[in-house]
Amino acid sequence: MKNEVRYPEYRDDPAGFVENVLGAAGKPYSKQREMLNAVAGSRRVSVVGANGCGKGWALARLILWWVETRARAKVVVLSSTQRQVREVLWQELAAVVDAAGDALSGKLTKGRYFISPDRFAIGFATNNPDNIHGFHSPELLLIVDEAHAVRESHFDAALRLNPVKTLLTGNAFST
Repeated sequence: MKNEVRYPEYRDDPAGFVENVLGAAGKPYSKQREMLNAVAGSRRVSVVGANGCGKGWALARLILWWVETRARAKVVVLSSTQRQVREVLWQELAAVVDAAGDALSGKLTKGRYFISPDRFAIGFATNNPDNIHGFHSPELLLIVDEAHAVRESHFDAALRLNPVKTLLTGNAFST
C-alpha cells in the first residue's frame, strides 16, 4: 500500500534512517550528521558551507528520510537553476535510490521522487515566483538549495506554502 509508512520509527531520527535504511549509500560524517539532526530538531535550519563539503549528499538523504517516514509527506526543493536540481541534487538522489534498492517505496524520475499523490518530492527552478504554489501538505518540507542565489520574491512565494520545516543551504561568501 502506497500510503503505508515503512519506517515510522525513524520519523525523528534522520541519521538513524540514513545509517540503517540507506546504509549501502554511505554513512554521514560529523557535519552531515549535525545537518541531518538539525532538520529533525528545528523548524527552520540554515546551512552554509563550501562547495563540495557534502551538503548535497545530506540533502538527498533528507529528502528520502522525510518522504519515507511520513504518511502525507511532501518535499519541495527550490534552487536557483534547473542544472543544480537535475545534474547535482537529483544525480545524488539517483545514486542513493539505486544503492538502497528495495528498501525504498518510491520511484525516481527527473525532478521527482514519487510514492503516491500524497507522498512525493519535487525539485525545480523557476524564473516566475507565481509558479511556486499548489503544494499543500500538513507535512511539507521546503528545501531551498543554493539559497544565496534565489531571489527574495521566490523565497516569499515558497514560504507561502506554509512548510512545517524549512532548510536553506548555500555557500559562504566573503566581502
